[in-house]
Amino acid sequence: NNALAAHGIQKENIIEFVDVVPAGVLELVKKQNEGYAYIKP
Repeated sequence: NNALAAHGIQKENIIEFVDVVPAGVLELVKKQNEGYAYIKP
């Protein structure tokens, strides 16, 4: 949601199957703690 706000994009304009989270970095940390791996492109 932080990135959307920074770019002036409304959450309602995002396609239906996308889950908008409050902060991407925080979500990455949560997922890594759950055992997921982040591969930097």
